[in-house]
Amino acid sequence: MGYTKHAIQGAGWNGALQVATTVLAALKIAILARILSPNDFGLFALVAVAIGIVESLTETGINQTIIQSKKSLSYFIDTAWVISIIRGLLISIIMILMGFAMRYIYDSPQLFVLVGVSSLIPLIKGFINPAIVSLQRDLRFFRDSVFKLLRLIVEVGSTIFLALILQSVFALVYGLIVSAVFEVVLTFVMFRERPKLIYLRSRAQEIFDNMRGLNLMAILSYVAENIDSLIVGKVVGTSALGIYQNTYGFTHKLNLQLSKSVQHSTFPVYTRIHQDLQRLRRAYLRTLGFSITAFILIAIPFFLFPRLTILILLGENWLEAVPLMRPLLLAGIVQSVVSISSALLVARREYFWLNTNLVITTLSMTVLVILLGSQFGLIGVVFGVLLARLLALPAVLLGVYRTLQHSLSVRKWRP
Repeated sequence: MGYTKHAIQGAGWNGALQVATTVLAALKIAILARILSPNDFGLFALVAVAIGIVESLTETGINQTIIQSKKSLSYFIDTAWVISIIRGLLISIIMILMGFAMRYIYDSPQLFVLVGVSSLIPLIKGFINPAIVSLQRDLRFFRDSVFKLLRLIVEVGSTIFLALILQSVFALVYGLIVSAVFEVVLTFVMFRERPKLIYLRSRAQEIFDNMRGLNLMAILSYVAENIDSLIVGKVVGTSALGIYQNTYGFTHKLNLQLSKSVQHSTFPVYTRIHQDLQRLRRAYLRTLGFSITAFILIAIPFFLFPRLTILILLGENWLEAVPLMRPLLLAGIVQSVVSISSALLVARREYFWLNTNLVITTLSMTVLVILLGSQFGLIGVVFGVLLARLLALPAVLLGVYRTLQHSLSVRKWRP
């Protein structure tokens, strides 16, 4: 089977996973929205952002290094596991410190407790068997999709069960803890390769050398995707943040998740053919065209019937979210182009263009969301997000254009 077919197959399995993910996520939010308050969702959104920021700050690039390297999994697995465990412990400590600061910034003692409990999640996930990356590296997309689906089922099921019992935002955090434990156990059950607590400096150095460009990109990427939540929670309030987050989940985030599934399946393929520049160009253009068409078709019902969508998914208490849906859908499609293109640029190690896009996104979104959010509330926030995505898009498109044009030029003049 050719690599293009592998990419299509991978996108197919990831697409099927995203359909299942969307259904489960919709079911989860639909049930939880009738149990928990918008303020609960807002508090949890801030907790999730805290976890993500620290994870991006400490990104090691282990998975990308293993995928890009020609060396065997066994060469990296022990050292990668030790690095992952240390990183998980470091994230947990930083999160506790962040909890102190967030308590005063958002004037919420409960937020400190939530962040403190959530610090267990990265600590537990640090013990995940690095062999899991072999599913992506070896293009075993079906098993990869099954793994993710099982993890999601456990998270959704445990969160809903705990919410029914506790009637508290802590159910959302405990659900993630249960899911993290399950994920660690499953990675050791699924693979014969078992890591040992052995750290080899030379192999760690290979990971850290590759981390330099990826680390900045990971930090900027997470900040660009979540700076809006931090600002909304402060400028408009945690209840408004809860409304924004649930609307974001059915619109912008849905498109982003679908595009990341495409990115996930195409990145290892692009890595293998990155020197065959004609094939790389052809594969990218086909993937982009097919994916964006599919995303637009999926978004049409949400765009045409926003009120009905909110009533079905969240209920009458969430109708304030109706005017937010259309601009967030458009922002999600724009960001999907960036996400799909990033697989190509990372495979070619063209980090400059991605980092430029992320810097523009972060700066423009910070300014626009604060200004428009302060003046117009949530509707101002979502238009700020849309404008920021549009302002940053040309950087990635220019990067792709120059990469592909340079590729064709080199091939044309090669003797």
